[in-house]
Amino acid sequence: MRILSLTLWSKGRDVDIVEPVLSYLEIFKGAKVQRKSLRNNNWAWDIFFSDYEVLILPNASGAIEYFEAARLASQLGKRVYCFVSEGDFIGRQAAINQSFWGWNHEHLPVADIYFLWSHRTKKYIEDHLEDCPPNIQVCGGTGFDKYRIIKYSKTKCFGESIRINLDQQVVGIAGWCFSSIYEREYELSTMSKVLTRDEFHALRDSFPLVQQMIRDLLLAFPKVLFVLKPHPANPYHSSEAAKSQFSEFRLAAELENHWIAPTNAEIGQLIFASDLWISFISTTSMEAWLLKKPTIAIRPLSSLEPELSSLVRGSPRASNSKELIEWTKVILSKNELREFDELKLEREKIITEVLNYSDGLNHKRAVESICKNLEISKSSYVKFDQFIFKKLVITLTIGFIHRLIYPSALRFIVYWQYKKFLRGVEYRSSFYSEEERSEETRKYNEGVRFFHSRGMDCVTRAEV
Repeated sequence: MRILSLTLWSKGRDVDIVEPVLSYLEIFKGAKVQRKSLRNNNWAWDIFFSDYEVLILPNASGAIEYFEAARLASQLGKRVYCFVSEGDFIGRQAAINQSFWGWNHEHLPVADIYFLWSHRTKKYIEDHLEDCPPNIQVCGGTGFDKYRIIKYSKTKCFGESIRINLDQQVVGIAGWCFSSIYEREYELSTMSKVLTRDEFHALRDSFPLVQQMIRDLLLAFPKVLFVLKPHPANPYHSSEAAKSQFSEFRLAAELENHWIAPTNAEIGQLIFASDLWISFISTTSMEAWLLKKPTIAIRPLSSLEPELSSLVRGSPRASNSKELIEWTKVILSKNELREFDELKLEREKIITEVLNYSDGLNHKRAVESICKNLEISKSSYVKFDQFIFKKLVITLTIGFIHRLIYPSALRFIVYWQYKKFLRGVEYRSSFYSEEERSEETRKYNEGVRFFHSRGMDCVTRAEV
């Protein structure tokens, strides 16, 4: 089996979705896998001219590059397997339409299989989308398998940027993208596709209250290290994101007992290093449960009920600073909280609803479905149309220019100046280099091999 996998090489979710699948295919199915980057401005060259039978993508609609890559390979007669990156869908037609189709505005069926997180998501899609593709299957969230596969370390979490002792108490706080509700008024906002007007304004009203609650929390625990993780969709990056006008961390960032997680920080490492994980609305709360970490939800306004995310039901909801501080104090001193423990069954229900499986075998389920689908014959007919023609012309033109300039001193000078310019740009650190991407492959290969050698029943891998 010859496989091509394309990702944007952004650190975190996309690679985490496909890598356990690719590693399992390599180790147990003997597949030959090429891992290429969609950040290459001539990624279509890989689709046109690489030697592969199967294209595997982390999604087919979350970015224009993913959609076009899936469409191009599909029209060239290749097998295309895609994952749907989101699973905590809001059960409304407009929201489901946006979450599933995304950049695929024409709703073209570009994949042989779309892999979903859960049966709840599958039912939402079947019930709300008139043009629901027939080839949607549930395998579970492969991106969450890392919590059963990868080895985490508290001391390695912060790298060289900050030194901590093993007994240092750490509280992590996940950011939400409040800037998305301030960029435009409701009628013109992209959020109007997924939120009602009342929800939109309730989120705006919550923002200053969330800001103040987080600041009060940091003031109440001056000896605790607070890890502030800005939302990846924040238009700024890392330190700028935390201090930007529409960040819930702006007031807290004025204090000293915090560390702003950089864009390239691995979320699993941050959660593992934390004694408590706090969020407003975030899938990371479920990731914390998978790592056996207690969580608290900041929810200052009851007008946001019912929740925009079902995940909030699994955490005690602090409505004011006093409550948030009190619960945090109990968890840090006793490593338990009655209000959190009482929600154990609710969390199990949520994980089943949203993720379906938490056994670390989602990647294996996906591989089994892929192998079964490959047994079905498929026409290799190339659907040559204006889209393919345009892509082919652009690809050949760029490829010719690259090969014409490559040996020359001009390319070296341009590349050297480009690298010099990017050296101090924090945004660049949010993407893997060639060496870092190879290290991720090695890490997952080792983890997948170890996980399955233990009979697939080992607990979360971790070390002090």
